[in-house]
Amino acid sequence: MENYKKKDAFRPEISRCIITDPNNGESNRIPSGCHDDGCLQDEPQEILEQKNRYRTKSRAKAADDMPDKIPVITSPSWEYALSFHQNEYSFLFTEPGDKAGGTATGASSPSMYGGVPPSNACIWTGNQMQTFTQGAVPDVDLPTLHFLYGLILKKWNTDADAIMERYADDPRQMLSYNTTFYIPDFIRAAGITSNANWETVHGIIKRIKGYSSILGMVKEHHAGNGSTYAYYPVMVFIGYDESDNTITFTSPFLNRIAQKTLYDSIRYDKQGNVMRSKSGRMSMMPSHSYRINSSILKERNKRAVAVACMVAALIDKAGSRTAHIRFRTIIDRFEQLKQDIENASSTYSKNRILRTTFSKAWDFLAKYSDLSEKYKNIRLPSPDGKDAVPTMKTLDRVISFPHDGKNR
Repeated sequence: MENYKKKDAFRPEISRCIITDPNNGESNRIPSGCHDDGCLQDEPQEILEQKNRYRTKSRAKAADDMPDKIPVITSPSWEYALSFHQNEYSFLFTEPGDKAGGTATGASSPSMYGGVPPSNACIWTGNQMQTFTQGAVPDVDLPTLHFLYGLILKKWNTDADAIMERYADDPRQMLSYNTTFYIPDFIRAAGITSNANWETVHGIIKRIKGYSSILGMVKEHHAGNGSTYAYYPVMVFIGYDESDNTITFTSPFLNRIAQKTLYDSIRYDKQGNVMRSKSGRMSMMPSHSYRINSSILKERNKRAVAVACMVAALIDKAGSRTAHIRFRTIIDRFEQLKQDIENASSTYSKNRILRTTFSKAWDFLAKYSDLSEKYKNIRLPSPDGKDAVPTMKTLDRVISFPHDGKNR
């Protein structure tokens, strides 16, 4: 290894991919000689380097296309699915029994769901939501979770007919649907860095695995049998394949939510038939807002990013009308921000959190959204505006986002 170059330090010659050990959850490198597709450890170093040198998008054939916008759900039933805001239909929570997790008092014991062990996917029979209590809300990156959801959604929207036909008999098969992305694509879309070195790859893996302790609650309807509440893991990191520079994960929860929003947005005629466009594609009602550019993910103030995404979706939902909302309502729907304020030791600290969150949110809204292109003369709040940033005394103030209608 005398000629081993420092710039290739993230790519040792006997390491080809990383997988998660199911026994301990740790990431481990798998030696090339242990791969099922043949032993490579006896090949000369220069041949191995040649094989790994050009890891282009064309070689990553399984990689899914990367979205350039962050989707925010606007479908009434599922709009809070990717948040910790409790509601009737779906939300995120930490695993029951965890020290920082929620509990479901009075719920029946988790049962097998579709042959999947309870540790991966289970249900609570009956409507027990009124007894569910959320524990401490974890400090996870929700905007990036929305972006990963967008990866799944983009592929679904590309071929919704084929997916619906494939999983019509047993939608639960979709829970294990894998998603793979090409790392340079992710880096460009998220605006993280221009250097795809091992430190960057490790940071992306860490970010994805950060969701592994979270579950998602979903209200499931059963024809003739009422409803039950199912919960699914939000993230399962499957592996990093160094040979083609891709990361693969699966998210039973995000897959299920994508399925739910797709089904709920299909238009039907009076006879119950699916309506279609002249090209034959299914006619869909709006179910997501796509106003925020994905490069906002590089910003460190994740609370402000989340508020910007929330407000952009609110404006889209209002359509030609003027959107307005109380500052207190934004905070109540954003459990992480609400917890930050509650945990602050003084009024000064609480006001500082409000100032840094909302002033940056308005800055991001102007910088990363296409709202000014979508809506005529839209008046977005100024980061320095007197009434644009709340204090603990002015949380009931209403903020509006007027415009002169949609651009055609």
